[in-house]
Amino acid sequence: MRKYAYIIIIFVVGSLILELLLTLAFMYKDRHLVPLNVRDHPYLYYSFKSGENLNEDGFKTNSNIHKAQGTYRIILTGGSVARSAGPLENSIASFLEKILNRALTGKNIEIVNAGVSGYVVQQEFLLTQMVLQKYNADMIISLSGFNDVFTIHRNNFSPTFDIAPPHNWKNFKVIEMNRFKKSVLYRLAGIYKSFFRIYHYYKFNSGADVDPDYEKLSSIYWNTTDDIADLTSAKGIRYFHFVQPARDLGEEKIFGDERLNVLFENIISRTNSIDYAFDLSNVFENRKKHFTDYCHLDVEGNEILAEEMAKILLPLINHDPEFFELAKAQKN
Repeated sequence: MRKYAYIIIIFVVGSLILELLLTLAFMYKDRHLVPLNVRDHPYLYYSFKSGENLNEDGFKTNSNIHKAQGTYRIILTGGSVARSAGPLENSIASFLEKILNRALTGKNIEIVNAGVSGYVVQQEFLLTQMVLQKYNADMIISLSGFNDVFTIHRNNFSPTFDIAPPHNWKNFKVIEMNRFKKSVLYRLAGIYKSFFRIYHYYKFNSGADVDPDYEKLSSIYWNTTDDIADLTSAKGIRYFHFVQPARDLGEEKIFGDERLNVLFENIISRTNSIDYAFDLSNVFENRKKHFTDYCHLDVEGNEILAEEMAKILLPLINHDPEFFELAKAQKN
């Protein structure tokens, strides 16, 4: 009996020591990770906190809800590419604002940067409904696509590809988590966190073998943007959607996962049949150097993309009755 007790003690102590070593190893591995300055949101899952160069809604802009008289306000939505890394003046929104104001001399075009890192179009829809319509915008433009494709990869832990879930969906599955809390494994997970991290890594990789319904996911994407277009139209706001560039599109596998390329190409193929949609996916086809990773851009890349967006937006703005009335009022 004492022999078995020794074996159990050795096993428990050994596993705890291994857990400690794994914890230290993971701490070293994660040392360069920078947590986002975000807060929980009951409907959007999360939003950025306000702060320096961030307004009350956590948007990377100096604009607030109140629009100045004589201003034509455009809101840019999307994920981290739309939000842009680095200083405010190096963002896509900032470059786009300068380009449009330079082209439309004497007019006051304002771009509100409402991009939120990691957001998919379903979150953009909720954001538009719950927050953005309060900004009295004349136009909302979306620069999206990659997050909605990347969600396949992010959700390998628990593939639910028939509903196009947001990133890290497993962290929001409250009902499933509450059921798990009743199990013995939940108690062990609190002690052996690093062991469970390895288990989740294995589960994550095994999920890569699950093929999604590409047609259905693409339809969900564009049906959601249709909902945004209908909502904004009902509120008297114009809406346009840009499919963003991706470094490995059409060449290598995005994140080594061929499924992402297939879905992205499926989404892109539908832009020609949608009047508010534009394809910018190949803007950097021969200029890959401007990508800092799989989708994010350097400062010059942000400016180039803003220029491409401006080429499309300028005639759309010029033919907007609201813009025409503002321009006429300024002349008088």
